[in-house]
Amino acid sequence: MQRWGLKSISIGQAIEFGWETWKRNVLFWVGVAVVFIVVEAITQGPGNAARNRPALTFVLSVIGFLINTLLGIGVTRMALRFVDGGRGEFSDLYTGYPLFLNYLIATLLFSLMVGIGLVFLIVPGVILAVVFGFCTFAVVDRALGPIDALQRSAALTRGVRMDVFLFGLLAIAINLVGLLLCGIGLFATYPTTMVAAAHLYRQLDRQVAPAV
Repeated sequence: MQRWGLKSISIGQAIEFGWETWKRNVLFWVGVAVVFIVVEAITQGPGNAARNRPALTFVLSVIGFLINTLLGIGVTRMALRFVDGGRGEFSDLYTGYPLFLNYLIATLLFSLMVGIGLVFLIVPGVILAVVFGFCTFAVVDRALGPIDALQRSAALTRGVRMDVFLFGLLAIAINLVGLLLCGIGLFATYPTTMVAAAHLYRQLDRQVAPAV
């Protein structure tokens, strides 16, 4: 709900939606996880087995990074589909290639800014992560360019950045629990927090008109 020009978001509602979505689609999300595992095995396995061939390791790492970027677009699209009342499709994992360059550049710019910010006493990096954290959702949802996506994220989070920060802490804590459960828990916690983030993004997106 939005009152007197102020944004309002519900972290609890987002987390609950993410959890319920995972429970209703367990096999689907396990299938998505298997795709990621197979890609990791194919792109990293040969390089790890031939550590005396750094060129091969580097090439495979780059290929793996590019493939994972495409898969990242797909998972983001899946999460948004669930939030919007639809259902994710496996085809989302490879049909997002038209957005690839914008998504890649937005991700690199975001990572660079946050990385530099973390070097300077950590706090600036955390602030930048909160302000621009929805940029990839903006690329996938609205097909925005990298700069426009960063600006859109800044507009969405304005006025609710402490709430977004708290959500980020909660998401990290949830995934740490999943990691501590021998990593197997991530099969549940990562999709839950990813869909929850998409839910939070959509809450904000509905309250902020696109820039003309």
